[in-house]
Amino acid sequence: MKQEVKRELLTIETIKKDIKRNCLNNYKLITIILLIFTIAILLTTNFFLSEFGDASDVIWPLIIIFGLDAFLIIKISTDLITVKNNSFVIKKDILISCGEQYQDTVYTLTRPMGSALTNLFSNNSKYHLNFKCYKTYFIPKGINYKYSKMFSMWEKGVYNYSVVNDEFYIVLTPEEKILAVYNAKLFEIESNCDLFSTN
Repeated sequence: MKQEVKRELLTIETIKKDIKRNCLNNYKLITIILLIFTIAILLTTNFFLSEFGDASDVIWPLIIIFGLDAFLIIKISTDLITVKNNSFVIKKDILISCGEQYQDTVYTLTRPMGSALTNLFSNNSKYHLNFKCYKTYFIPKGINYKYSKMFSMWEKGVYNYSVVNDEFYIVLTPEEKILAVYNAKLFEIESNCDLFSTN
């Protein structure tokens, strides 16, 4: 007789910690790239000022880079405020398939240069889960459910535990973007959770 896995109680605080980590991880690559460009532009501006006393040739790149920096800060802040204000909902969905294939922009850009670069720069792993109602979720690289006491695991572990027809708790933004997923075989939502919707 197959022994049933003891499920972990999933609290709002644990979910919020997971979402924050996922949000910050999603911006890791673009943050590094913008930081490199910002430093390069600042050094170039300093060179023009010290050598020629005029930095007008680099003023537009400087404006663009700082504009992108500001946009990134606003975007990260917005996502974190969404979490802080509990502006998300938890629903149930059924896993209809899963796979092992990169399908993001980083993969498309780095594929010609080899899988090593894809692994280095892609925020998401090659493992993805496809749901009946809320489409595809790419499992984040690294340790998932880091704040779980029982089921903290790497992306491959999340993938291996996921079987077609499994029921999942799906954490969604108001625009129905998936923020996190939890297999109902492993987790159960606390009974007084007012963010859980059965609709």
